Amino acid sequence: MNNVRVWEEVELVFETEGDWGNPYVEVEVWVDLEGPGFAKRLYGFWDGGEIFKVRLTAMVPGEWKWVSGANVEDGGLVGKRGGFIAEAWEEEELEENPNRRGTVRATADGRGLEYADGTPLFLLGD
Repeated sequence: MNNVRVWEEVELVFETEGDWGNPYVEVEVWVDLEGPGFAKRLYGFWDGGEIFKVRLTAMVPGEWKWVSGANVEDGGLVGKRGGFIAEAWEEEELEENPNRRGTVRATADGRGLEYADGTPLFLLGD
């Protein structure tokens, strides 16, 4: 299993075995992703030619597993499996790049902003 960091992009690449007239319209690709406290279907996209991609990220440290699926019977797209271990950033690395703390969201009271890990964010514009 590969190791990645929390909030790092993971790109999965699938190559279709079929010949689709218009894959952009005819083919839907997804992965069912499971991790600590998380289980969702994430849809991918056609990247030209026979290539489909799904991009995802782990929000918390731990073991993550996925299995691919599609709306068509295609051995290159359906039933592929994989996984990775997501590791937390060290505090020093978080100081170097605060975006490693996750996405920005509104605070619970709706009056401010914070990173996904709860660290306050103060934006100043001029």
